[in-house]
Amino acid sequence: MPDKPYRDEDPTRQIRRPAPLRSPTTGRPTAARLGRPTDEPGAAPPEDATQVMRRPAPSATRPQAATQRYATDATRPQRPATAPPAPPLGRAPGGRQGPPRTPPGGPARGPGPRPPRRRRRGRGVRAVVLVLVALLVAYPLALGWTAWSNVGKIPGLITAGGTPGTTFLLVGSDSRAESTDDEGQTTTDTTGSRTDTILLLHAPSGGGPTVMVSLPRDSYVEVPGSGMNKLNASYALGGPELLVSTVEAATGLGVDGYVETGFGGFSSVVDALGGVEVDLPEPIEDSFADIDLPAGPQVLQGQDALGLVRTRKTDATGDLARVQRQRQLLGAIVARATSPAVLLDPRRSFPAAAAGGQALSVDEESGPTGLVRFLLAMRKVTGADGVQLTVPVSNPDLSTSVGSAVEWDEERSERLWDALRDDDTETVQTLVEQWTAETDG
Repeated sequence: MPDKPYRDEDPTRQIRRPAPLRSPTTGRPTAARLGRPTDEPGAAPPEDATQVMRRPAPSATRPQAATQRYATDATRPQRPATAPPAPPLGRAPGGRQGPPRTPPGGPARGPGPRPPRRRRRGRGVRAVVLVLVALLVAYPLALGWTAWSNVGKIPGLITAGGTPGTTFLLVGSDSRAESTDDEGQTTTDTTGSRTDTILLLHAPSGGGPTVMVSLPRDSYVEVPGSGMNKLNASYALGGPELLVSTVEAATGLGVDGYVETGFGGFSSVVDALGGVEVDLPEPIEDSFADIDLPAGPQVLQGQDALGLVRTRKTDATGDLARVQRQRQLLGAIVARATSPAVLLDPRRSFPAAAAGGQALSVDEESGPTGLVRFLLAMRKVTGADGVQLTVPVSNPDLSTSVGSAVEWDEERSERLWDALRDDDTETVQTLVEQWTAETDG
């Protein structure tokens, strides 16, 4: 066999390969790698120096190019050259400014302003809507919190209710302390706290109108634990608790909520609203109430509104005419407070809410929800669909041991209380229309 390796196209023949530079077993340099002679006398032949290998037969399925691993680069199949990345628009290769490339989908836009995208416009609209919704929610909450944070609580007063629908007892108390002039003389001989306005407000649980019934303060009723007396005497004897018990015993209605307002609060509320509009059928002049009002529509400020709910000596029917004016003024206040001119003007709405809250006191169990129900009922009853009346009276000047009192019409008043106990306000409306027709006839 020749000493030098040679190529042979016959894969079955044995060939001699040059000694490897590293041992394929240990990985260490061989004698040929270190330059040592491999033919020294008595020396062992270098490891794997004459390894004989059998070249495998070429596979029939392997491409011919695969057998040419040791061919020169000139004969090796060449891959197609990869195209260099395209330069950015408007810049030629090498960094020099060139003509702008035409992007896919159309020519490049000029230097003018770009049209707004629809997606960005949609996001802007959604943002505006979210801000408006937040304002619509936050504004009423802030307004309600302003009112509720100023409302007073009556400790120890708990209302139980017990009849269908929701019944509120609205009380207007008149606290007049003695005042003195510059010389120290008393100018007012009326002191203490008393109830000049007593109203029952009934909101039905189902359909039907909301009903407001005025109870004259001099109504001759039985006061629990004190016998027969005037209705407002129960407030003087036992405060709100005894007044609630007296009204429940006289009407058979369960009181679900108690709301009290001081007449002094009328003045501040009306001033905060910027005045309220009323229509008086006749002129009213009362030096005791300090008012001189002409007949017809007019706008009242705080002091005149306060005098209107206090005066009663200018009417032949006394307290019966006053309760009508009190309901009239309450309706004017509610209409003004719920008007867009006030609700949409924070300069009006927040001062009015604070003044209204300061003028109200509620029972201990009432919360913000109860106050909202009361305000909604007041708005309904002062509207076109509300029913307002005074309890039917048979004798407005009944002589009693406690002075002149008001006697209820037993038959009519009982029909009224029966309908309210049944939560049937439509029957109440029918009764009022019937009694009004009989009075006018």
